Amino acid sequence: MIAALGDVFTVQKNGMTRLGNEYAEVPVPWGFDDIVYARVKAAAGDAGIRRIGVPKGAFDPFYQSPPIKAENGKLTPIVRKVAGTAGCARYLVITRRTDSEPSTNDEVTGVGVINRGEGFGRISHVFIMLDIQLYDGATFETREPATSSRSLLSRLTSGVGPPSHAGDVDNSAFPASPPEAANNNVLRDMARSMLKFRLDQRLPAYFGRE
Repeated sequence: MIAALGDVFTVQKNGMTRLGNEYAEVPVPWGFDDIVYARVKAAAGDAGIRRIGVPKGAFDPFYQSPPIKAENGKLTPIVRKVAGTAGCARYLVITRRTDSEPSTNDEVTGVGVINRGEGFGRISHVFIMLDIQLYDGATFETREPATSSRSLLSRLTSGVGPPSHAGDVDNSAFPASPPEAANNNVLRDMARSMLKFRLDQRLPAYFGRE
């Protein structure tokens, strides 16, 4: 298992047009990859899970080539290099993704918070946008999840939270400046909770569990 979300939290502010959009990536000590590992182990049950260490900066060529999508041709060579001589039969790789939110079409990246709208009509919410890829350990070709009926759902990007819209937060929680996000407990707790929720939705299909 290769967890490559990294401790990065995205702070975005969108206006009615792209001209007023703001974007920043903030380092945060929130243990996103540790959460990924824990949820993968929980989803795997009795299956043996090995966490492959990710050298600092290994995924930078992928993340610095927006939009961040597996189809940009840069992910597979990085996965092959990080896997090295580990010799695993399969590699489950979890990365940040850039894509449009299903409900709003705003383009968002990774784990973060977005504030959108104009004037008093602004709203804020935390989002999770990630990708899960399964690689063959010998050929490094991508594979479908073990549960074929769930494969499409499992490969979908994540949206803005559970159906209850639990990702919404009060505008007062939106940081006055991006670096302030690192010390915001409301955003931290919401992001960690939503990450667990999204992973628990999608990971069981990769281990043949509904």
